[in-house]
Amino acid sequence: MWALDARLRLRHGVSEYTRREDCIFRIQIAALARDLRLADGIRLRRGDRILDLHVWNEQFPRMAAPGPTLGWAGQVRRGIDLSLRELGRHLAVRPDLGDVRAVRVCLSAEATGPSGRLVRLMMRFGFEAMEAQISSLAERMHQIGQNILIAAMVLASNPAAFRARSLWCGRTEMCLSRRFLEEHYGCGPHPGESCGEIRQ
Repeated sequence: MWALDARLRLRHGVSEYTRREDCIFRIQIAALARDLRLADGIRLRRGDRILDLHVWNEQFPRMAAPGPTLGWAGQVRRGIDLSLRELGRHLAVRPDLGDVRAVRVCLSAEATGPSGRLVRLMMRFGFEAMEAQISSLAERMHQIGQNILIAAMVLASNPAAFRARSLWCGRTEMCLSRRFLEEHYGCGPHPGESCGEIRQ
């Protein structure tokens, strides 16, 4: 499974941007498929480059068998905070990514259900949910294929976090402007010195 994951990451350009063992994201350069306008006024056009965040499964906090706990949730929050700060530092030394004006993460639609914990958590870090688009049958089948691969990775790295219903879920797209990232995470204290979480 890890060999397959490595081949797919190489093929799609998913890479690490820090050597820290507590970073929980990798990045991929992608192109927007539609125009977007973010809450802070940033306008993005179809074809613009954007950074997609991918969960770094091997480094994501492991959930205990009984399910999520306050301790586990705290680990996840700290992991997101550190990962965004490391991304801000990474972008500051990558002039070739100067045209990238936003960061995106796609969450399982399961997270937007009655509890919506993960979506609310990402909003506290400045991400905003984008308006959903109606997917074609081909896009829907592609999503299911991605869900199956993600589920296999979760089972291999953190089986207590696996939920069978996630195989059929759609995705919620959330974005964060680079300007917000740089203002709140780019030049702040080193991770662990203070929390950059944005409370709403």
